[in-house]
Amino acid sequence: MEKNKGRLLGWNGLRKFATTLNRSTARFDPLKTAVDEFSKSVEAVEEEGIQDHKGYEKVKRELDGSLTEIATQLNETVPTSMEPCIENVALNIQRIARELSRNHKRQLERVTSSTDSINVVLGCYRRVRALLAQLLLNNDSNVWRAANEQPMEDSSDKPSSDYVTSAWSSSSETLAHTGCAPNTYVNLIHQIEDWVYNGQGPRVYWLNGTAGTGKTTIAYTLCRRLKQSGGLAASFFCNRQLPACREVNLVLPNIAYQLSSLLPRFRYIISGTLQKKPRVCNQPLAEQLDKLVVRPLLEMKSTLPTDLVVIIDALDECSDDNAANNLVNALLEHAHELPIKFLVTSRPNRGMLDRMQNKHIEGVCLGLQVHELDSATVQENIKAYLQLELGRYATLSTGDLDILAQNSGMLFVYAATIVRYIVYGDFTRSGERIDTVLNTSSGQTSDSTHNIDKLYNTILIATFGDKALKQKEKKLMIILLHTVVCAKEPLTVQVLASLLASKKTKPVYDALRLLQSVLYLALGGMGGFPAERCDSHFWEGLNNAGRCPSAFLLMNSRESPAVIMSSSEHRPYGEQPGFSGGEVPGASRTAKPE
Repeated sequence: MEKNKGRLLGWNGLRKFATTLNRSTARFDPLKTAVDEFSKSVEAVEEEGIQDHKGYEKVKRELDGSLTEIATQLNETVPTSMEPCIENVALNIQRIARELSRNHKRQLERVTSSTDSINVVLGCYRRVRALLAQLLLNNDSNVWRAANEQPMEDSSDKPSSDYVTSAWSSSSETLAHTGCAPNTYVNLIHQIEDWVYNGQGPRVYWLNGTAGTGKTTIAYTLCRRLKQSGGLAASFFCNRQLPACREVNLVLPNIAYQLSSLLPRFRYIISGTLQKKPRVCNQPLAEQLDKLVVRPLLEMKSTLPTDLVVIIDALDECSDDNAANNLVNALLEHAHELPIKFLVTSRPNRGMLDRMQNKHIEGVCLGLQVHELDSATVQENIKAYLQLELGRYATLSTGDLDILAQNSGMLFVYAATIVRYIVYGDFTRSGERIDTVLNTSSGQTSDSTHNIDKLYNTILIATFGDKALKQKEKKLMIILLHTVVCAKEPLTVQVLASLLASKKTKPVYDALRLLQSVLYLALGGMGGFPAERCDSHFWEGLNNAGRCPSAFLLMNSRESPAVIMSSSEHRPYGEQPGFSGGEVPGASRTAKPE
């Protein structure tokens, strides 16, 4: 920074802040890096002679004054709880610095007008000033001391901290989430990011689509990108198979929990709220949203960045449809005053669709249906994904890729199932399996459900038709297949083995590995890693005689797990049955869906 001293004329506060950071502890390293990058961007901006523009000096003086203030008051004895806030502010300043650099480059190349350029600069300076105000407020020792003395988890109003933390981690880290493959959904991701970074615009964005179109993959990609840039305020991934992730009443407490971890000032405010209203988490969702999220954020609105976003994925996966709709209604009712943005993904259920469309007309929310994207674009995305995932194991011609993409239609889950079938297991058979999948092309229709049923049926027939499998191995596979698909939550290999009254986990694990094309088996071998169904289409097919490839595989047939396990001739390894179909944890005898 010292070498820039002569160039940053009138930026005494910026130089002082940089000097203070250089002398501070490692806790402020992210901020040091960000401020250094911002200083270089400011230097480049002022080389344009922008100082002569009306209004520039005023905004500059205000920002430099804030920098002087924070350099004077920065408290080095900040607690660990301040680190997320420091990192978030640093990421945002870094992103703003890069925006200034891009704007400078466009100005030099004459691809933007001088008026547009100065507006970008002034907007960036104002955003940095807001970030500094947030940091200064959160740096107040009284604030973080009070917040730490009144931890949100200890209040009697909300579920135990263990359960909330479980829901938070389950909804983001422990589920089988993967981001978009490189070069897929690029335009859609950029479109949503433009909405996030536009300080104005609607406060709510609804990304909806039919099952299998890739909504969760898109949401996870956005979470990852926004976390890297400092724009992610909180996230919650609903999942009907995990108890902590299917209860809609846990969504808002979890979001408040994450916000309190990110923003010490928020933690301080909400602690007071919880003391006054200790039962707020048991109140209707509209009141939860108001007291746990909206009011605390409004109280600190002047110090909040304009581009923070909360992501709630797969709201339709919650166990109570009416409650999920109520949460959407509450969000839309508060949309006009929300100081941060909300991105919600779900299937297009009728009640939610009508409500969102009305609010879209009013300009309160934006909406996009993934399944109605341009089909040519989706096809190119699917081809890029298949080439990336399969290219390492087999050579696919352009014609083969075209066929597989065409069969996938608008469903990324179709393409993902192909990849699992070809890649998992015996790589030496990848060519044979590609041929098997390609041979399903005859008779394909525009009906995506028909096409994916046909793919699942082809895979199941090939899997169970393997002549190397013994009859008792096939029986075990069917029992495991039905049990995992019926269960309302993931089941570990040990739990599945115990249900079979078997002390051996290896046969169970080996059988599950053969079913990895249609079931998700977490990595980690035979440990406590769960098995779960990958797709709702598959569950529905096994419950429908018209869609299931064989009565042997039909879940409500005489060959269902309950019947198989009650018959001694079908008991694997001659052991006594450990359960009936109705005793699977979280499963019902009728295998009724959530």
